[in-house]
Amino acid sequence: MRTSNLNNYVNLLNDVYANGSISTSLCRKHKISNNTTRTLKELKYADKKGNSLMTKKPTMNDVNKIISRNRDISKGYNTPILQTEIKFIKPKATIEKENTKTTEINLFWGMIKIKR
Repeated sequence: MRTSNLNNYVNLLNDVYANGSISTSLCRKHKISNNTTRTLKELKYADKKGNSLMTKKPTMNDVNKIISRNRDISKGYNTPILQTEIKFIKPKATIEKENTKTTEINLFWGMIKIKR
């Protein structure tokens, strides 16, 4: 898995702090995955619409948090999901219908049968 340079993340966070919002175009500009926008929203660096919530300049600690969260997300996509063991359901014995009333009407000497 290729990781972006730390300077790319620092520059991105500085742009987010200066501009006041995060977008995918900023991620492309700094050559960082687009999942970073999702990560910033989860870590409360940006709100749901992408506007910045940062009150202080970003630090290396912030960058490391973002990188570790991005790795966790990418590991979640790359790990195979193991299928659980399939349990077959045995059909229950057919329940006999009790006292069901069926009437059969024969018309034209048995050519047409109507059942109710």
